[in-house]
Parts: sequence; C-alpha cells; structure tokens
Amino acid sequence: MKNAKSYEMSLAHQNADIQKILAFSGAFEKLLDIVAAEGGVEGGVVVQDCLAVVDAMLRFNSSNQNYFRELSLPPRLPPLLLYPSPPPPPNAPAPQEFSLQFWDSQKLANAGMLVGIISLLTGSKTKAAEPSLRPLEAAGIFRCLVELALSSNAPIPLKTQALLALPSRPNLAVHITPYLPVPGSNGEEWDRLPEQEALGALVGVALDGEYGGILTPTEDDADVGLGKEELEFRWAAVSVFDNLVTNDQTARLALVASLTPPPPPPVRDPTQPMAPLDPLTPGQHLLGALVDFPTSGRIRRRAATKIQLACALLSALVRGSEKAKGVARMVVPGENKPPAPDADADSDDSPRLVSVLIGNVHLALRERGQNNHRPWDRVIVSLLMALSFWMWDSPPSVRDFFGEGGGLQVLMEPITQTIGMDVLVQGLCAFLLGVCYEFNREPGEITRATLYPILHSRIGTDVFISRMARVREDERFKAVGPDTPVIPAGLGLADEPQPEEDGEVVGGDVWLEWGFVEFWKGNAYMIQRAISVDPDAATSNTSMNEETTELIRSLKESIRTQAGEIESLTEQLGKLTKERDELKGAQAQVGEVEKIRKQLEEERAEHTAKIDQMRKEREEEVRLF
Repeated sequence: MKNAKSYEMSLAHQNADIQKILAFSGAFEKLLDIVAAEGGVEGGVVVQDCLAVVDAMLRFNSSNQNYFRELSLPPRLPPLLLYPSPPPPPNAPAPQEFSLQFWDSQKLANAGMLVGIISLLTGSKTKAAEPSLRPLEAAGIFRCLVELALSSNAPIPLKTQALLALPSRPNLAVHITPYLPVPGSNGEEWDRLPEQEALGALVGVALDGEYGGILTPTEDDADVGLGKEELEFRWAAVSVFDNLVTNDQTARLALVASLTPPPPPPVRDPTQPMAPLDPLTPGQHLLGALVDFPTSGRIRRRAATKIQLACALLSALVRGSEKAKGVARMVVPGENKPPAPDADADSDDSPRLVSVLIGNVHLALRERGQNNHRPWDRVIVSLLMALSFWMWDSPPSVRDFFGEGGGLQVLMEPITQTIGMDVLVQGLCAFLLGVCYEFNREPGEITRATLYPILHSRIGTDVFISRMARVREDERFKAVGPDTPVIPAGLGLADEPQPEEDGEVVGGDVWLEWGFVEFWKGNAYMIQRAISVDPDAATSNTSMNEETTELIRSLKESIRTQAGEIESLTEQLGKLTKERDELKGAQAQVGEVEKIRKQLEEERAEHTAKIDQMRKEREEEVRLF
C-alpha cells in the first residue's frame, strides 16, 4: 500500500496530463474511499499520504479542480472532518462531538491536509469564482470551516487555516455555539456558551483572541508579547471580515450603521434576580475597542494589539466606499441616551468618531514620550492607517478632520520632530497630512490656500518627501506580505530583541497591513507631488479655463454617481443571478419530471400492448377448447 501510494504521488507531481488521466480514471473516488475507511482525519499516516496525492492532483490544475467540484465528491469532504452530512440547518449549531475533539499531531496533520485541499477548491476570492463554489456551499463545506474556526477546540494553526480557506462572501449569519475552556482544567472541561451569529464570533476573535483571551497571561507589570500563531489567527479573522465587506455592500453599510454604543442597563428591581445583559453586537464591540483607550500612561501589548485590530476592521469598512464614510461621519461614540432638549447636534459634548480617533492619536503621541513607547507607536500607526483610508477621496471627511478634530496640529508635531520619533509614525503623519491637503475641496476653517504656506514654512517639501521615503525603506514595510502581516518580532528595531539567525522566532509583530502597503505603493508618489502644487497657481489656471474646470467637475460627479449605480447594479446582479440559478434548477427538475413521465407512458403503452396480446392469446385458447 505504501509503495503504491508513493508511486501514485510521484505520478501526480509529474505533469498536468498525467493528473487528468488519474482523475478521469477514478483516482479521487478511490483515494477518498481509503481515507473514509481509515476513519477520516482520525486515521494514520495512510490518510495523510492519500490526501497528499489528492492535493498534488489539484494543485496548479484548474481542470482537475473544476472536475472535482462537478462530481459528487464535495459532500464527502465534511464527514472526513467528522462534520455531519447533510449539514445542520442554519439556525442549529454543530454537534458537540464535532466541536470538542481530542487532537494529536497525526490528526492535526491529516486535518491540515484536508483543509488545504478545500482551500485549493475555493480558489480565488473573487465574485467571478462564486458560481463554481455553490456545490461546496451546498455540501456544507464552508459551514464546516466556520464551525471549525470559531466554535471548536481545534489547535489554533488549524483554525487559522480554516479561516483563510473561506470564500470571499461566507455565510456568517449562521448560528454557532462557542465553547470556553474551564481555567485550570488543562482543556478537559468546557463550558458551553449561548448561541450567537458567526459574524459576532469572528469580530470577537479578531478583537479579543481565541476564547476571548482568557488563556493569555495577565501580568500587569510586564510587557507580555503575543505568540505568532495567535497573531496570525486574529489577523486571519480580519482578512475574512475584509473580504466580506468588500464583496457585500449591504453587509458593509449595515455594519457601519451598527457602530453605536450599547444601551444603558435597565433599572434593576431589587426584588427581582439580575437579568443577564444582551451580548454586544459586532458594531458595538468594534466601537468600544476603537474609543476605549487606557487611562494610564502605560499600555500593555495586548491592549495595543486590540486597538490595532479594531483599526484594521474600521479600515475595511470605510475603504473605497463614500457611502460607508458618510455613515461613519455621523457616528457619535458617546453614551446611548436621548439628547437633552436644548442640546445642539454639533455641540462639543458629543464628538463624532473622527474627532475621537484624532484625539486618540494626540493622546498616544503624548503618552509615548514617557515610556513603553513601542506599543504606543503601534497604536499610532494603526490609527493613522485607518484615518488615511477614511480621508482618501472624501472631501466631507477632510472638512470634519480639520474642523471638529483639529487634526492639523496633531500631525504637524511628529513630522517636525528630529529625534526620538519612529520613522513609520513620521511618514504616516506626513502621508495623512498630504491626503488631507489633496482632498481638501470643501469650504471650511482650513482650506488649501491657508494650509499651503503652513506646510511649506513649518515643514518644507524636502522634509515632507524624506519622511515618506523612509517608510518605503523600512524593514517592517518590506517584510509585509499578502499572506499575513505578521513579521518576526523586533524586525528593524534597534531597541528590541532581534530574531535568532538559526533559531525559531518566538512571538511575532504587526505594524502594517498588506492592504495599506499596496495602497501606499500606488498613491504615495501622487501625494508627494500634490503638496508642491500652489493653490493660487491652480486657481489662476482654473480661472483661465472655466469651461474645462466645469467639465472636470461634472465628470467627477458623474463618476461618483456611476460608482454608486454600479454598487446598486452589482447587488441587483447578484440577486438576479441567484434567482436565475434557482430557475435553472427548477427547469432542470421539470425536465427530469417530463422525462420520467414520458418513460412511464412508454412503459404503460408497452404493458398495454402486452396485455392486449395476452388477452388475444387467452381468447384463442378458449376458442380452441
């Protein structure tokens, strides 16, 4: 058996033609039969070898991937992970036998191979790939991955792999039942938590970590770091969230609109037992992480990481959508209570979210000078990234940035500081200030005409460009890849431990996310050029050709309008595509019924002819006798 599998694996790795021959000869079915006979992921090394052959036949071979999806094989994958088939209803959680399992190294290796195969079948996370994924969705494969990642006791590397294998728009409205390990039980006792939607659990994983962070160290005096595996798991949750809101505008706007503080607790009746409070919605959880800053000057690494991840979730919500930015501009993170009758909607007593974020940047810049500056620097960088996405191509947001938040002075100070400031903080402050200058196109307290002399007298073009150039040369910028933003701990920082050359790095670090790195590469040069444009010269040129200016303005407005129409049409197209597929399915059923009806009519005619023949023979026999 072992030699046969080794030979088949070597054949599967040779070329695509041999892979196709193996596929059409029934290799997938035979290999999965062996895996099922061995007990699925609970089997031994034979299971791992068989799954490795399946992986080799699918990897880099789109023809085999399509063939696998079109066969009746997808429903066979979840039971190999001990997940029920057919899957439970959307409002019913997975059975406890799936959520709580015993894991050893061989079982983890087998499950990792199987989830890797599912990831190959998922393919690219684009809308164009969604129709080909419907057989996987119908088989409950993606529901299985959601349960495995968010409500099971699987090892954290497998949970991370399961999240990364999900499609661009997973169904996170399903209900799951999370389990919480009892502290001190060494994973042998578990508490069952109330049911919740998978989206809420996903946001909770990103902000608080696995099991809400109850298994993490609690030292207040030490700067406790975070393990690389935990960081990758939490950032994988951010990646799933990003894919969801990028490809589902309805979900994006609903989540932004849910950024509200939780309602005040009801007045308790002393004669009645205390009723449990409703769990936080994803929007309430995210808003709390954004605005609840430490009250003391020292910030622990875990608290800083929570703020980093909250900023990444906010960036995903507002990036590239003026509708979402408009809704976010109206978010007031104050107490959720009715305003006083004489309260002004624009009063300083109710600062909006953009003002709160700018104030948090100012607070972090002030506190970093005392001690514990690296965690504060991570927080500052994350806030600046979120604000950069928010301000980009959004003149109303820039007006609020300069008006309500007073962001100009907050950004100027770190840019002009010569020593003791992280190059990422300086570079991102310069970039955000340049973005605000470029898109400062609405009347307000600070206009381009008033901002231009301030930039050139207090900063200067050379200093501005050098601050941004150092970001691109920083090792932390270069190390970020599309798979994960987690880099080796202490990379590029002289005052933090460097990774060993021949040893495994314990712990990880995150400064920048891949989406922002790509955003920076595509737009940094434009911002560097934008600050050198004299607004008076631009006004003079504009006045010389008013017709051209009006044409450009109307074209930009048309583009914005068309972008909104495209979003609406995309949603309608998705609904129509779903209805069309349902109609095709119904038509196929009608055709099958018609085929069966014709077959039955033919059989009836044949039986009628036989009966007539038998009747004639019977009459002939009676006549003879």
